[in-house]
Amino acid sequence: MAILLAVVCAMSPGVARGWMQPADCPPPGDVAEVAALFEAVRAGRHDEPAAGHGMEAHARCQVFLTVGGPDRAAFTTVGQGADPGRALAEAMAGQPDGWRDGTWHRLDFVSRVEPFIAGGPPRPRSLYGLATGEVDGIALLPMELSVWGLADKDGSPRDDRLQRFLDRQPWRSRRSAISFRPEVKPVPWRHRFTTDAWFSVGGAPVRLYRGHPDAPATDRESLLRAAVDGGDYLLRSLSAKGRFLYHYSARDDRDRGGYNILRHAGTTFSLFELYRATGLPRFATGGRRALQYLEEHIVDCPGDAAAACVAEHGKIKLGGNGLALVALTEYFGATGDDSILPVARRLARWLARAQQQDGRFRPHQWSYPEGEPLDFISAYYPGEAIFGLARLHGLDPDPRWLDTASRAARYLATGRDGGVPTDELAHDHWLLYGLAELQVIGPEPLWIDHGTRLSRAILRSQRQKGSPWPDWLGSYYTPPRSTPTATRTEALVAAWHLAGAAGRNEDQPVLLAAACRSASFQLMTRYTPASALFLPAPARALGGFRSSLTDFNVRMDFVQHNISALLGIVVILDEILAHTEPAQRVCSHAYDRQRGN
Repeated sequence: MAILLAVVCAMSPGVARGWMQPADCPPPGDVAEVAALFEAVRAGRHDEPAAGHGMEAHARCQVFLTVGGPDRAAFTTVGQGADPGRALAEAMAGQPDGWRDGTWHRLDFVSRVEPFIAGGPPRPRSLYGLATGEVDGIALLPMELSVWGLADKDGSPRDDRLQRFLDRQPWRSRRSAISFRPEVKPVPWRHRFTTDAWFSVGGAPVRLYRGHPDAPATDRESLLRAAVDGGDYLLRSLSAKGRFLYHYSARDDRDRGGYNILRHAGTTFSLFELYRATGLPRFATGGRRALQYLEEHIVDCPGDAAAACVAEHGKIKLGGNGLALVALTEYFGATGDDSILPVARRLARWLARAQQQDGRFRPHQWSYPEGEPLDFISAYYPGEAIFGLARLHGLDPDPRWLDTASRAARYLATGRDGGVPTDELAHDHWLLYGLAELQVIGPEPLWIDHGTRLSRAILRSQRQKGSPWPDWLGSYYTPPRSTPTATRTEALVAAWHLAGAAGRNEDQPVLLAAACRSASFQLMTRYTPASALFLPAPARALGGFRSSLTDFNVRMDFVQHNISALLGIVVILDEILAHTEPAQRVCSHAYDRQRGN
């Protein structure tokens, strides 16, 4: 059997197999049929055709087979035949030695082929593959183009990257030598194609869209598993000194550097949330190590040695003290260890000192060690401070903490946000966290009134229908991003608790439904075996949440906010469906229960 993309020069140049003809082979749509094809791959059977459609001999089916694993690079070959089974057999025969050691398998059935028109309208690299003419015989899957950045949005090849890619996988070209060096004219694309993609790690095959499962489950166990996997990513990235890998480029397995102690504090908070939710000791152990690193950045405040400040890079930030309080109080709540109270009180003292007569915090940053005010205002620092102070008051009922938090919240609701149209309000998840806490410990009508305005602003901006792509539903921004979606899920979860505490239970179903829509999008941005398959170091990325569907960087706060958001929904499901089995606690059931159906 001839090999379409085998080891270099394995195929005679004179053989014509109808390279990238318009697809006249319907991809298998039955899961059982796809499962049989995957079973043939796992068995390594390519001497005889695998299960197929039994179509006429003139039908041209084209199938890509990608084989990889957590600790190995993925290899892709493509076969062609009268039916999917025969095409797969050819692709299997073209795999390099050792391919049977791979445990992750992906099948792409070419579903549509059209001419590539240079200068035509841009198409998403993550949804369309590109192929050269028959002589060169190069065909690249959409995820390869996207992950490796092999072409610009208009399809123009990125010569150096494409050259390195082909150097690593020489069998991807029919020619014994091919160059994309600047001095050699690049081989032009001739075809654009789409595929129906499936993935399997030994179990039932999963249909993919843009490299991720096309319909992630939002039941309790799936949400909790994603949060735990995110926590395990953070633990793998945590150094012995308690510092996280801040910004990871999964595309080239590279530490992008940088650090932010505020995001460190928020990430530490999420580890203790995980410990509280699961009881798994590894999250408490990792959280304590991260807490020690945070404490190394807590210093005596300029001009007030009785107060403590979080300092980094010559600056003290209001939000640093706020998020340090959030992390410390979550540690106390999860472990019962009150040894953090002295430093927590000192951090809160500085926040109270920074409050003006009208309730606003000014300034938001100071130089360190000089203590000079800096000209910087953050939309989120006040909410972080309010949340931290309210949490501290719940553990240490000093009236100063509640008074400072309440006055700050009143200023934000009536001053900063008072005259702002609802649709223009900042989507302040930290403030909603704080308002929910305040409603429990010091209820006021203003908390629910302003919380309702904030949640309405978020609900109105969520992409609920009319999305250009099906995997954009439930998201925010264009193109949508993982962390802005996760923070708004956190806000909706906080608004759900705020509504319940205020007796506004009729508002809760809509908030939960929106949070669940967002969670579905968030799950599409996490690294699973399916979405990590084409990375150079898949195991390192697993569990992390990337910036977007087409941006492959992971930052610690991306993971933090997704963990917090997903755990927040788990808590709601448990509260609503406390008397049902965990496996039956799903978003739709909880929504129906709250609506009284």
